[in-house]
Amino acid sequence: SLVGLEKGLDKALSNNEGTKVEVRSESLTGLVGMKFGQNKEFQVYGGPVAQRIKADVKLRGDAYLTATGYDLNVNPDTDYGWIAGFQYSKPEIALKAALTYRSEIEHELDGSERVRGQTSPSTVDITTPESYNFDFQTGVNPTTLATAKVRYVPWSDFSIVPPQYTAVSKGPLVAYSDDQWLVELGLAKRVADNLAISGTVGWDSGAVTQYLH
Repeated sequence: SLVGLEKGLDKALSNNEGTKVEVRSESLTGLVGMKFGQNKEFQVYGGPVAQRIKADVKLRGDAYLTATGYDLNVNPDTDYGWIAGFQYSKPEIALKAALTYRSEIEHELDGSERVRGQTSPSTVDITTPESYNFDFQTGVNPTTLATAKVRYVPWSDFSIVPPQYTAVSKGPLVAYSDDQWLVELGLAKRVADNLAISGTVGWDSGAVTQYLH
């Protein structure tokens, strides 16, 4: 998913009247798995990922300097990647640990760019980044469960470089200077047969977006 990209673009462009940035992504994942070990405590899983992307960009305002008035419209494109992971579980103590990898996906988006009143066909190559996810839970005692989640996405490898925009602005439309780390810790306590309380704390580094004009 490109949620980080959408948030970064919306935040930077929302103060300019007439500016429009719409990036949509949809993913469909198929998974198959196999358990093994004396008590089936190990599991490997994986499968294909289909990702569809469509984008519509309109830049307006003095903040965009020579790029103001720029339009980008790309047709929907679907390309494929893969996902794979490994899990260990021990039900008697509610322990479960899983490491999951999702591959990068390369897109070749066909559409058009409009720069300084001139519209021309364009092809934009985008590679959505890979991701690593670690999920963990374990029983602390018969009524308490501890959880942890760690996610890493190398957004610094991601950029959008439309050829006509780049020729005018001398830089990419979007680029990230930092990768993203997310850490979340949780604790759940059962206080009655039909009542439990839980809480989580987390930290998300985000991904710093650079706009070059």
